Amino acid sequence: MVTMDRADEDRDGGQASRGDHYAIPLECVPAREATGFVVSLRHSGAPAFKGRWSANYVCGRCGAVLCDGIRPGLFVGIIFQCLCGQYGRVPVPPG
Repeated sequence: MVTMDRADEDRDGGQASRGDHYAIPLECVPAREATGFVVSLRHSGAPAFKGRWSANYVCGRCGAVLCDGIRPGLFVGIIFQCLCGQYGRVPVPPG
């Protein structure tokens, strides 16, 4: 698991979370399309990343938290495999 502290947030222009995080569901992809950089959480169940930003990346199938306290747009293009087996691609943020 990767953890970012306050110094990392300030350097990267992040913003500390205030209150509840909101969920960003990952785009479900079939296993045959899960190519490139894949982070598997199949045997852990714990989020791959913990930070202090305002959003969580969640599995598009079961809703499990895969990255906790992220900044939207972080890890774009990376695919995560959830404990439930679903592969999910980090979406490009709107705007």
